[in-house]
Formats: sequence, structure tokens, C-alpha cells
Amino acid sequence: MRDKTVVEYRRIIEKLLVPEFGNLDARQLLPSEIRSFLRSLAKTRPVLANRTRAVLGAIFKWAIKEDLLIENPVSGISRPGGAEKPKERVLTDDELRSFWSVRDSSVVMEVLRLILLTGQRPGEVMGMAWKELDFDQALWELPGGRTKNGKAHAVPLNPQALEVLRRQHESLELQRRKREKRGDPVIDSPYVFPNRHVSKQANAPMQMLRKTVYRITEAASIAPFSPHDLRRTCATRLGRLEVPGHIIDRILNHALKGETNRVYNRYTYLKEQREALNVWGDYLIGIVNSPVVRV
Repeated sequence: MRDKTVVEYRRIIEKLLVPEFGNLDARQLLPSEIRSFLRSLAKTRPVLANRTRAVLGAIFKWAIKEDLLIENPVSGISRPGGAEKPKERVLTDDELRSFWSVRDSSVVMEVLRLILLTGQRPGEVMGMAWKELDFDQALWELPGGRTKNGKAHAVPLNPQALEVLRRQHESLELQRRKREKRGDPVIDSPYVFPNRHVSKQANAPMQMLRKTVYRITEAASIAPFSPHDLRRTCATRLGRLEVPGHIIDRILNHALKGETNRVYNRYTYLKEQREALNVWGDYLIGIVNSPVVRV
């Protein structure tokens, strides 16, 4: 499993499954008990209920493979949260303008800006390491172990993204000098966005805080959005700027469609990706700096 999946599975097991079923013999656990638990969870958190069902299914599937169980009690249970509709939230010009202008000093704001500017996944941006960045080439090189499809991914950095990264570097240097002046221990984190508790978790990147994102949307006076909505906004706006679909797929590091693209065409289109993201960065700043028209 990917590291992110391992973290999610562990969280569900520790926070939900152990408190509910931890003292029971797995061989005596009835489908009706599982179904009742999942349905109760689905009343308030349908997506989490679906994820929990998937984790239970994986656990019992493993148990059967190891000859610990004969039947999987989850196999006959449908998704308790129902079919999950694809999200469609894309920020408007006014929302982009309001979001970008929020005066929030938290590092989360910089992470959100980078997601919007690069179109990359929130977890990949939060886990960004300094060694992945080449400022001379304006390039971010994601190793395969950090991507959803397991393939290394090169992301051209437009001037606006580089500005965010330089600003973050200056902020970390300022924090470092302050700690030295106070006599506090200084721990160098390999991450661009280190964990808030860097003194305790120096080797961990930051974790996105939903409360902080919600606070930012409140400050911007716009409807709540998720970090992934910013990735979708970037992709949608690239389409409106008439960037070809296969270039957008490469920017997003989506699995390529068609045997020609997957197998035979080894050209990376890095130049075209850079041109597209540069146009997007300039276009976004144009929106941000344009006056609000009141009707």
C-alpha cells in the first residue's frame, strides 16, 4: 500500500474498529453486527462508512488467505454510504479573488496556493521535500513512492509557485533565527512544510487541518471548499485556456488513456506542460488583481 493508504487504514482501525470490535472473536462476528455498525456510521459520515467497510473487507480477505477464517462476513454488505458522487466544486473568479486575498499567516494558506498553481494532489504538496526541488530548472521532481500511480512525476514550477516556495523558505529561516536567539533547539526538517510540532516530529510533514481551511473560507466569505477542489479548479481552468486534454492529464499525473500514449509515446511533453502552467499562473494573478465589479 501507499504510505497515505497505510495511514488511513491505521486511523480507521484504531479510532473505529478496535473500540467497536476489538474484544470480539473475529470468527464469531456476524454480518448483522457489522451492517448495524456501518449503517449507524453512515448516518453522519457516509464516505467514512464506505472506507470503513473497505478496511474490514481487506482484513477479512487477508484472514481467509491466512486460513484464519472461512468466510468473509463483509462480502454481502453493500456500501453503507451509498454510491459516492464525483465532486464538482470549481471556484469562480470572485471566489479565487477572495480566497487569494485572505490575510492568513498560517502555512496552510501557502499549501493551498501551491495546489491551485500546480494542480497537484494535496498530500503530495504537503509532503514536498526540499531535495525534490530544482530552483535553477524551476522543477519539482516527485519520486514514484509519493505519487498515486507509483510513477515519478516532474512538475514545472511557474513563477508564482516559485514565489510561494521562496516565501516559505524565508519564513522557515526567520523561525530558525528566532529559535537560535531564544536558545531553543533548532531542528532542520527535510520538508518544505514541516509538521507544526517539528521539535517532536522533525521527520514528518505537515498534516492538512480542516479547521484551518474552513477558517480561511470563512475569512474569504465564500462557500467551503476542500483542498482537492483547488486541484480541480486548476484542471478546469487549464481546459478553459484551451490546453489539450492530454497535457492536462500529464500535469495532473493521471493514468494516460490509449495504448499509444501508455506504451509507445515516451515524450514527456514537459515543455508544453510548463507553457500551460505559466499561462495559468499569469491568468490567475490577472484574476486576483482585477477589480471586483459590483452590480
